[in-house]
Amino acid sequence: MDGNQYKRILVAVDGTDSAEKALKQGIDMAKKFNAELFIAHIIDTRAFQSISSYDEETEQIASAMANQTLSEYAIQASKAGVSQVTTILRYGIPKKVLAYNLIEEHHIDLVLLGSTNSKMFEKMFLGSLSNYLTKHATCDVVTID
Repeated sequence: MDGNQYKRILVAVDGTDSAEKALKQGIDMAKKFNAELFIAHIIDTRAFQSISSYDEETEQIASAMANQTLSEYAIQASKAGVSQVTTILRYGIPKKVLAYNLIEEHHIDLVLLGSTNSKMFEKMFLGSLSNYLTKHATCDVVTID
């Protein structure tokens, strides 16, 4: 897609430094193109599978922390001059939620995400988020280092 046509930009955040860089880039691009900015955090449900005593309280703590971070990011974007900011919190496998749900639901033109230093094992067998999105997303995907 031609960069002048970006009207709905999604930034996937996970609390890492590279995700915060992607957010800053997303804010700049949203201002430049007068685009709507979506800031999404997907709580990876696979992480809970390793917690033998998983309970509702664990989920509530994860949700509260994610909502607080999303709220702070939304305020940051608004203060920077982005007029339309939407935050999204979902549960699931991040690459699938992004590729098959959020992009379609919100008619996203561009996804920005930070690069991660995933373990080599995970990259070899599960594939990186950016690699997966590049292959499966129906919009442009940019990874920020």
